[in-house]
Amino acid sequence: MLLTLNQVISQITTLAAAHSQIAASGVGDFAEWQAEERNYPLLWVFHETTSVGNRELVYSIRLICADRVITGQEGEDTDGMEQEVLSDTMLILLDFLAYFMQQHTQSYTV
Repeated sequence: MLLTLNQVISQITTLAAAHSQIAASGVGDFAEWQAEERNYPLLWVFHETTSVGNRELVYSIRLICADRVITGQEGEDTDGMEQEVLSDTMLILLDFLAYFMQQHTQSYTV
């Protein structure tokens, strides 16, 4: 059974809503992401391309997990904050990677 683009994106946004670390998610291009204030950590879904060939439908979808580095007031120690944000967002993306790699009802290349 082939999934529509809407179904695949729905899987991603449903997983994002259930993820304990993600505060918000959205779908669209970069301009739509920038169009309004967002809650972070944020998972953003970009549909890049769709191709058909060899009895398969291939969606190229980019997931971006973003968070903000909160800088402290003058004199506060904020060393390591950027690294912490990078580490946390990477772990969130690894959760999505694991989810799609473990799906047995559909074939995903991640």
